[in-house]
Order: sequence, then C-alpha cells, then structure tokens
Amino acid sequence: MTIRVWSGFLCLGIVLAGGTATGRADDPEAVFREKYGPAITKVRSTPTPTDDLDLARTLLKDAPAQPAPSAAVEYQNAYDLAKDSPNGYDLAVEAMERLGQLDPNQAERCLSHIFLLRKKQYDSATGRVRLELGRDTIDVLLELARQKIRQGRQPEAEMYLREAMTIAQSIHSPRRRRIQERLETLPRAMKAAQNRQKLQVALHEHPDDADARAELVLLHLVRFDDPAAASADLAPDLNETLRSYVPLLRRDPDTLPPEVAEEMACWLAGLAKKAPVDRQTALLIRARKFYDRVLSGFKTDDPRRKRAADQYRTLQQRLASLGAVVGGRTWSRNYTNLGFVAPAGVNHSIQKAREYLFGLQQADGSWRPDRPNPMGLDRVGATALATYALLQSGLSAGDPRFRRTLIYLQEEETNNTQSLSLRCCVWALCRNELGRRYYRFLANDAETLYRASGNGGFEAVADTSRPARRGDAFYTQWGVLALATAAEQEVVVPRTFWSRNRTWWLRCQNEDGGWGRRAGRLSRPFYSAAGAVSLLIDLEQSGRSRAEALDDRVVKIALAWVDQNFDRREQPDRPLFFFNLARLGAARGEAKIGAKNWYAWCARELLHTQDDDGAWRPGRESILASTALNLLTLSFAQGGR
Repeated sequence: MTIRVWSGFLCLGIVLAGGTATGRADDPEAVFREKYGPAITKVRSTPTPTDDLDLARTLLKDAPAQPAPSAAVEYQNAYDLAKDSPNGYDLAVEAMERLGQLDPNQAERCLSHIFLLRKKQYDSATGRVRLELGRDTIDVLLELARQKIRQGRQPEAEMYLREAMTIAQSIHSPRRRRIQERLETLPRAMKAAQNRQKLQVALHEHPDDADARAELVLLHLVRFDDPAAASADLAPDLNETLRSYVPLLRRDPDTLPPEVAEEMACWLAGLAKKAPVDRQTALLIRARKFYDRVLSGFKTDDPRRKRAADQYRTLQQRLASLGAVVGGRTWSRNYTNLGFVAPAGVNHSIQKAREYLFGLQQADGSWRPDRPNPMGLDRVGATALATYALLQSGLSAGDPRFRRTLIYLQEEETNNTQSLSLRCCVWALCRNELGRRYYRFLANDAETLYRASGNGGFEAVADTSRPARRGDAFYTQWGVLALATAAEQEVVVPRTFWSRNRTWWLRCQNEDGGWGRRAGRLSRPFYSAAGAVSLLIDLEQSGRSRAEALDDRVVKIALAWVDQNFDRREQPDRPLFFFNLARLGAARGEAKIGAKNWYAWCARELLHTQDDDGAWRPGRESILASTALNLLTLSFAQGGR
C-alpha cells in the first residue's frame, strides 16, 4: 500500500511549535521518518491492507502523547494508510477528526475527507448501519455548509445543504425541518457574510471609518457569534460601549465584579432583542452566564440581586419561547422552565469543585477511582463521572484539559454498567458540541447496554451474551439515564425496552409506593427517587406528555412516597440521592418536592458541607464520586446542558 507524507506539515510544525526548525528535533516530518520509517517501508512492500491498518492504529494511539506538530504528522499518515481500504474508513475518519480538532486551520480540509469516506460507506450500507452512517454524514455536511457560509460561498453551501436534505429524507431524519430552515435562511446568512467581507475591504482602504468598524464588530458578534474576531477589529475611535464590553466577552464571567457582569448581561440581552430570530438564542445564553455571576456575587438581600433574579427568569422564558435546547430536548430532562436562581455562593462552590477534580486528573487525562469506593467505579467509570460533571457544570468539551480524557475514554474497554452509562452521558454532551464521531461512540455504548438487559433491569456487569434477568435498582437507574440520553441524540433504542423497564420497576415497587435496591427490600429515598424518575422517562419514551405521565396511577403513588420521605437523612448515599432528587424535580417540572424547594434545600447542605479545597468528604464514600455528583446537583441551577 502507498503512503504520502505531506511536506506542508513542516510549516505547520513550525507554527504550532512557535519557533524555527533548526534541526531534526524541530522537524516533525524528520522525527516521524526516524521513528516509523522502517515500518512504513515494510507495509508499502506488502499487497494486503492488514499491516497498513495495524500501523494506522499504532499511530492513532501514539499521537496524543506527542507534541502537537508531531501528532499532526502522525494523524495525517494514519489517514493515508487507512483511506484506501473499506475496512480502514473508520480509522481514516478518526485520524481526520483528531487532526481537525488539533489544528483548526485544517478543519475544513479534514471535513471534506471525512465526507467522502462517510458517503462511500453510506452508499454501500443497509439497514441500521445505513441509518447511523446517514446521520453521521448529515452532521459533516451541515458543518461544511456552515464553513462555506462564513466564507460567503453560497453555491457550495447550498450544495452541501441539499445533499444533507437528500440523505435526511432517505433515512426519515427529524432534522429535515432544521435543514429546510437553513436552506430558507441561506440567502440572509450569505448576505451577512458578504456584508462582512465588504466591510473588511472598506476598512482596509479606510481604517478610520468608525461607523463601518462598529457595524463590522456587531456583525461578528450577532451574526457569527465570534467575540475573537470582534475584539480583533476594535479601535480607539469606536464608541465606549463596544470598546468596554467586547473584550469582556472573552473572559470567564466568574472573574468579573458582579456590577460589571450585570452590565454585560443587560447589554447582551439588548442585542438579542434587535437580532434576527435565528441569532437570539446564542446571545441570550451568553447573557445568562453573566447573570449567573451577578446572582452569586451579590448578597441575598441586595436589591440588585433581586432585580437580576427577575431578569434571569425573563431571559429563561425567552429562551424557552425560542425553543432553545437548555438541559435536554425532552421534557423529562428539561429544567428551563423551573426558573431556578442559584443561591449566593453556588457559582463559587462550583468553581472550587471543578478545580479539585482537575487536581485529581492523571497525565493521560483519566481519573483513578479512590477508596472507599462503594459505587464500584472502575477507571473508565471514574473518568466518565468526573468528565460528565465538569462538562455539565458549563465547561466546553473543546477545553484542552479534556483532549486526552476523551481519547482515553474512546480507547478503554469496560463491561461495567455504571461506567458505560456515564460514558454515554459524556458522549452525548460531546456530540452536542463537537459533533460527528461522538454519535458513534454513544450508539455503540447504548447498544451494549440495552442488549445487556433481558427484562428491563440491569446488573453490575453489562454482558450481552447473558442479558440480566434479575436486576438491581442502583444499576438500572444508571442504564435508564444513559439510554434516555442516547434517545435524545437520535440513537434508536427499541421501544420494547421502555415497556420492559416499566414492568421491571412495577414488579419491584413496594406496597407503600417506594423502592429498595432489590424487590422486597425496605423503601429508601434514593431508590424511590430513581424509580419515580425512571417511570416518567419510560412514559415519555412511549409518547406520553408530562401531564399524562404525572397523572399515571403508579407514578402518583411513587411521587407521594418521595414527597413524604425525601428529607429523611440517609448519610451513606447522600450525594447519589441529591443527584436523583434533582433529576426527579426536573422531570416533574416543579420547583418543590413536598413543601420544600428541592434545589435550595440541596444547595444549602452542599454549600455547608463542602471543604475549603472544593471537595466533599461524606464519611465512608468516595471523595471523587461525592464531589462529582454534588457538582452535578449544583449545576442544575444553571439549566444543565
């Protein structure tokens, strides 16, 4: 098989390394040839692709540990080794995806290669595989269209969108409406891109044109959601509002004084009012982050905090009216309408917990399970739990600190039900933000889970060759969470699973309406909250509305038990219970459980019991797991993701 080493990566290596190549150590291509030259020569001399693909896998595994310039060369060569064999298409796609993330300047070229490979696979596939490849190809096409729109290249953007529509119609994808909306708004988007290009040309000729510069800065922000470009085009002759506020968009709101954060939030909300409808959501979500800082920075009795709380609720209502996905597409996981306002200190607590968890991160991006470990987490589970909590708290999946973490989670195998479930939640968040490849990881883990459940319940080990026939409430509630999360991301979960799961919970329910860990055991708040929220999810996945699900006789009995018993102190599983209570409150769509505001009740205890270093150490439980779970609970006030 043949391989091409791109000479252009010498320049890429110089740029990424920040210096000039003065010798072999500074030349990533030379380093690659010295390290893999003999292996390349060997695989080129054989007629079969097997050894080419083995070498491609080796390069993909080795690249994350290398400096960025060398990693880029290895990813490119892995692609070249794998791209000519149908058995290597997935490897080639993975190489291009990683290279595109490593070097954004290469992203469009990488996407084009990915599209060609996925289209080949899609055209020759059948059944469920064709369905999943179609979804993946649509993701790539939509991203390519977005790139062309930004460049002002309408014919190519329209071509990609129409190709995406053809595939969406073929596989009956619900994204047909979204693609059609993009086609309808394409002329307006192209007009904005062309206008930006004209303004840039005009400013190059007349850099002192303050009106044109102000228009360009606002276009960067409103139409393209690009604070970096807006900051780059600032000038001393612009109005004070733009000169003051635009640079602050690139800062963490938690680093700003609350008075400044309030000004930023109001300014962004004002921009959203004047923006086109399709751009309002992004501006309002930015504004909400600044409101979070305001609410955590002022004391409870400060009038400014009350004013900000009212504005926050109004903003949440506007987001909901726009159909924004904030905390899940489906009602059983959507917290938008609850109107929570984080008590003073919550944002600081979240920040401390983040710092503590990152302090435990290993060099390879993973987290190690600590002891005692009653949750039974393996290393994949500990890593997935910490990552899920950090992402759900508002961090970006593109944060460099997660680069090796995501690769670690991709490469490690596990048959632990809880680990697979938590990893599904990570893949869903990554798919929302990074797209494409994470859908495949999510679909694979979800399939393992539902095939490992023989009767709707789950045991500690997810064994597809011996599906669970008994079930354990602890592992079953994690499996339900994972599969509901996967279903939101268009992974096909058989409808029969939801009916079997409902039957499993009904069979295990005690006469008082609650649940223990297994059938016949004493009802406890943690397992009862888990059972109630699982029943609501089962009904939702069967097409029932929230009102219909809440009116279900069995659900009413379960919720009545939780309302009467949820505030019993059961210290051994407190973090797990708080997390499930938050899930149940969100699924019910109610701010109160019993007579208490469940979020405020949980938050008060968590703020009181958190240590100065950001961790929670509740007796005999895992510090890592307790901190991650409590971070997840506190993050509900931010609307989730």
